[in-house]
Amino acid sequence: MLLSGIVSEIELLRLRDPNAFVAEGIHANPTAWEVILSGYPAKERLLSWIRNKVDIFEFRELFSGVYKNSQYCSDLLPAKRLLNHGSCDKSTDFICEEILKRVSSGAVRVWGRVGMVSPPHLILPLTVETTKPRLCVDARV
Repeated sequence: MLLSGIVSEIELLRLRDPNAFVAEGIHANPTAWEVILSGYPAKERLLSWIRNKVDIFEFRELFSGVYKNSQYCSDLLPAKRLLNHGSCDKSTDFICEEILKRVSSGAVRVWGRVGMVSPPHLILPLTVETTKPRLCVDARV
């Protein structure tokens, strides 16, 4: 049975300690990924992403229309800063705690001091789902 062969191969993998997880850790061991991806049709493309990171501009498509009250006709959105959702106004302490947790875990990287470094191309708005609560990023742009 094919599944039993896959399971036995999976059991041979050295899985990393989930308590030591760091975002972008996928880039740390490209040699291991060469073995894991052997025989996979998209191996070279995935290895390129692992070695060189993903060029998001490879995936851009022409957008023509209105978004957030602005008209666009471009395959690359202009630099833009979008404001946080109103739900954030009453949750500033929660938001600060969540951002600090994400920076500490490596899930979010500090770009630099405002005014000292060029801002990223897009600054995405935050919103707070208050019933749980949880912090959400609106990355629909």
